[in-house]
Amino acid sequence: MLAGYDDAVVHKGRVFAVDVAGSVFAWDLPRAAGSRPDPQRVAAPGATSNGESMYQWNLAESADGRRLILACTHGRYANHEKRGRNVSTRTVNRFHGDGVRLHELDVGDAAGGDGRRWRRVTSLGGRALFLGANWPLWATVTRGPPGQVVQPNCVYVTPAALFGYPDEDFDVVAHDLGDGSCRQIKVSTADRDEDDDGFVIPIWFTPTLQMWSRRAS
Repeated sequence: MLAGYDDAVVHKGRVFAVDVAGSVFAWDLPRAAGSRPDPQRVAAPGATSNGESMYQWNLAESADGRRLILACTHGRYANHEKRGRNVSTRTVNRFHGDGVRLHELDVGDAAGGDGRRWRRVTSLGGRALFLGANWPLWATVTRGPPGQVVQPNCVYVTPAALFGYPDEDFDVVAHDLGDGSCRQIKVSTADRDEDDDGFVIPIWFTPTLQMWSRRAS
């Protein structure tokens, strides 16, 4: 039986978590103080289709903070031969991303919902959304040449498991909501074909630029 949560986020005074099956649960923070209340279940929008493999679920707030966003990274698994330095060749099941599907929900209308109040998100309004093991980030970017990694209207997802997936040969799934393209990007220098469990997943951060001047000595 599936168990555990893929991601969690705080939104409008409540903690929302999504489990590995795509079900969303909510805890009211003021009411939870000093007690262990049962979570409220928020119906999922049915973000996967028959024949798809779900890789990861993520939660975020919309860019304006008004709505809850549920992201489903989906694709397919295929067997690959992996040759280690100190072990014989073995077969591993690796993920190939097909896309990242987004839905949003006004949680004020979610009471007793059956999923029909979730709305499909097809555009990010010139922004890029970054999802993974740390807090979700939004960035306003301009469309650049094909070689520019970060583009508007795109979703970038890193593995959310604490220590990553050493058997995977990618660090980021990048999905363009505009043209529907999906690609997997490897940004780490670790050789994923070796039997090295030291792989650490990347996290997103926003740099802070500060003006400074050096005193004359």
